[in-house]
Amino acid sequence: MSEENTEKKEVDKQPVEGAVADATTSDEQAEGLLKESPAGRKKKRGFLGPKDLHLSRKELKELQKNLEEAGARVEQLEKELAEKSAKADEHYDNYVRLHAETENYRKRMQREVAESIKYATESLIIDILPALNNFETALIAAEKVPETKNFAIGMEMVLKQLMDVLKAKGVEQIAPENESFDPSIHIAIDKVETDEYPEDHIVEVIQKGYKLHDRVVQPASVKVAAAPARSGGKDESKVPKEGNSVKVPVEDLDELNKDKDNNEK
Repeated sequence: MSEENTEKKEVDKQPVEGAVADATTSDEQAEGLLKESPAGRKKKRGFLGPKDLHLSRKELKELQKNLEEAGARVEQLEKELAEKSAKADEHYDNYVRLHAETENYRKRMQREVAESIKYATESLIIDILPALNNFETALIAAEKVPETKNFAIGMEMVLKQLMDVLKAKGVEQIAPENESFDPSIHIAIDKVETDEYPEDHIVEVIQKGYKLHDRVVQPASVKVAAAPARSGGKDESKVPKEGNSVKVPVEDLDELNKDKDNNEK
């Protein structure tokens, strides 16, 4: 009875083992078919390394076209960037130049306004000076007359008050006594040959001059010393004399005042 049971178990075991073997074979065949199918190959390619990656000719051409378009776009952008950069540099240079011009204009306007304020009274001073010159001349003449000496003292006080007002406004008197001739602030109206003073030294002040701040509004009129004529020179008997001095013709003063004209220009 035991032998029969053993044989029966072996007979029952064979169909089960055959079914397992058939199932294993079916799975292997299915896996092989999946690998050979396009979907399987596509899925498999995604997991391959760069050495095993293969592109079709169409894909390569499309990729090359995209690279060329990208390169052309980069070149265009670089060109546009260079143009914009040059334009920006030009605008910056214009800004710097305009800023400098504006700053110079502002400073120039400030100087002009300051000078206008500083010399605002120049025309008034010039109009007053002739009357002031006549006042001083009359005062000098009145001091020489005994009957008007006291009157002259009072007028001298009035003149001092007037000069104080002018001084407060920036007016300065030019009285170059015992000074060297300066064509920028003096004008020579006569030349006197003398040994008492060095050459081109002021011998006498005929009319005082005036400055408004640092600007001459009236040069001082003076007589200038000249070296005496030596033997063989001019005939001294025909030259008028004043005391120990000899007067020189006025036409000889042109050369002396020439420097003044050049400075004024």
